[in-house]
Amino acid sequence: MVGSRGSGKILEIEDDDELRERMTEHARDVASELAWGIDEWDVINHPVKMDGVWRDRFDSDPSAWVEWLNAAREGDPEATLFVNEAAFRNDEETEGYRERYYDMIEYLLEEDAAVDGLGFMGHFSPETLVPPEEALERLDRFAEFDLEIQFTEYDFADDWSEEELPTEQAEQLQADYTRDFYIYTFSHPAVTSVITWGIWEPTHWRDDAAFFREDWSTRPHHDVYKELVFDTWWTKECGETDSEGTYETRGFKGEYVVDAVVDGETRTATVTVDDDRNVVEL
Repeated sequence: MVGSRGSGKILEIEDDDELRERMTEHARDVASELAWGIDEWDVINHPVKMDGVWRDRFDSDPSAWVEWLNAAREGDPEATLFVNEAAFRNDEETEGYRERYYDMIEYLLEEDAAVDGLGFMGHFSPETLVPPEEALERLDRFAEFDLEIQFTEYDFADDWSEEELPTEQAEQLQADYTRDFYIYTFSHPAVTSVITWGIWEPTHWRDDAAFFREDWSTRPHHDVYKELVFDTWWTKECGETDSEGTYETRGFKGEYVVDAVVDGETRTATVTVDDDRNVVEL
């Protein structure tokens, strides 16, 4: 929110103290005005990689982060508040961001800032892939903060030329890594969601990362995603109850629609299966 495009006019303020105060008000106002429909916020986006305003106008004072998060909490006490950074993929530049991001989160928690989760952007290419074993170790490290983790902008683009990596091979690598990425994120208990950056080539910032080409034909990584999410992990079960009226099955945590039919009459319930609830009564 603080780093949103809507704050452009705010950045025209010349006095540094006034700017900081106005940015704090901005976080509070936007959270309050949209509390009716938005329940998750990236309150501080790119705090490390794009730190120009914070560095140049606020002398790199980390207490500004705390102010913005707490202001957003005042604006919407029920919202889940995140910080978000491009700090996961493998390259020398991102490694530096990752260490600074870790220090930032540590500071926020020490200062009791209103932060509920941390985001990783996840823009990958052939030279920046994170092997699953290494990714899980990285997630374990950040999970020690006991915060919700989301991947907020997953995509995979081929930044190499056709001579370096032919399209067919690049798309196979894209599919293979998409499979690995979704499996290791789905498997980690701290990761609560993955958001794909975009799906259609003409509207994607990295056109060859989109699930769908311009003519709406699919790339192989679309098929991998669909198979994992809608086949492997999408629980569809049916059966008859026992003499006590009980039916048991296994499924992943999440939201379910349950239908029960008795003597031609159907009852339906939408329930959430989590650590605290796994029994449905109809």
